[in-house]
Amino acid sequence: MADSLKPDLSVPETKKTGALFVMSGPSGSGKTSLCAALLEQCPRLKLSISATTRAPRSGEVDGVDYHFLS
Repeated sequence: MADSLKPDLSVPETKKTGALFVMSGPSGSGKTSLCAALLEQCPRLKLSISATTRAPRSGEVDGVDYHFLS
């Protein structure tokens, strides 16, 4: 990732705040690829795993890809 595109995640020690980033888009638009690249480049970021009521697709793991609800 180009340095100009890297987010500034520095926070003064006296003020700890958080930020929420929402990745939204249609199926196949690259949300997972984008998240993987961001997590690799910015280790302080954490991924929140979504829940879904649909059945797991081939290769998906409960608690890793989604929390599958019945």
